[in-house]
Amino acid sequence: MRDLARSDLGRRRKTSRSKLLLYIAAFIVLGVVLYYVGGDTGTTQNRNELIADAPTDLTPVSLAGQENLAANAVSLNTDTAKMKDLRDEDSSATVVRSYGGGAYRLSVNANLPDPVNVNYAVWLTGTGNPWFVEYMRGSGRDWYVNIAGKESELLKYDGVLISLERTKDNKVEEKIMEGSF
Repeated sequence: MRDLARSDLGRRRKTSRSKLLLYIAAFIVLGVVLYYVGGDTGTTQNRNELIADAPTDLTPVSLAGQENLAANAVSLNTDTAKMKDLRDEDSSATVVRSYGGGAYRLSVNANLPDPVNVNYAVWLTGTGNPWFVEYMRGSGRDWYVNIAGKESELLKYDGVLISLERTKDNKVEEKIMEGSF
């Protein structure tokens, strides 16, 4: 009979150092590739939200032979809403809308109490029913939302409302702040 104790059956082979280093290098290369291919998909900001208005103190520049560069330029208008705290909770918000050339951009930054198991929502108000904009993102007391849309659809609203929402429906539940442009 064979002596099974002396055979290699049941013994685990040792992985050579070169194979181990090869596996580690392949893992690192795969991680680097996934990082660059995946980019910054984990961020919550949309790339369109990074566009900002130019400072107002810029002076015009003249280029030789090209004085009519701004002939077809779009004039942007910017309005700021005056927000009122409806619950006296030391809340504040800055609401700015920019529009022109068919484009509309709304930016809401708020300092609100930390909600527990509920969401803050932003609504545009005017004639008729309020229009739901978006649920606010953030944590603690810092909350924000940024949207972009068509000027023809959104400019007709002249007010802003921030509400506390327990259910995700198209109805305003509990008003926190309101204001108008």
